Amino acid sequence: MMGWLKRRRSKKDGFTLVEIIAVLVILAILTAVAVPKYFDLTTQARDMAVQGAIAEGLSVCSLAYAKMAMEAGGDPALADVVTEASGVTIEGDFDISFDANAGNTAIIVTVAGKAGSKVAGATGTGTWTLPI
Repeated sequence: MMGWLKRRRSKKDGFTLVEIIAVLVILAILTAVAVPKYFDLTTQARDMAVQGAIAEGLSVCSLAYAKMAMEAGGDPALADVVTEASGVTIEGDFDISFDANAGNTAIIVTVAGKAGSKVAGATGTGTWTLPI
């Protein structure tokens, strides 16, 4: 009886090579699935941030138009709306610029991610049209 106990204690317990390889294969499969999903999510988040910044720029145009229309008592010129919107300080990860289009019927809102931010290099444009 004592001999069996000594042999049992001297035997080293651990994982076999097959078990370790199986775990490594499972981890490799999970990594192969998870990494592309992560990059897809970061791309989607960047795109949504650009869309949010464009919406902010369009809102600035609407507010500038409304403010000027209330002050002047009529429809302001598009160039004046561009000037007013450009004077608004906008904090965040994007630089937002406003330009009148060639026909002076709309404002082109351009956003670009600031250098050093998580959205650096991301760009987008939107169009704000004069209300009818």
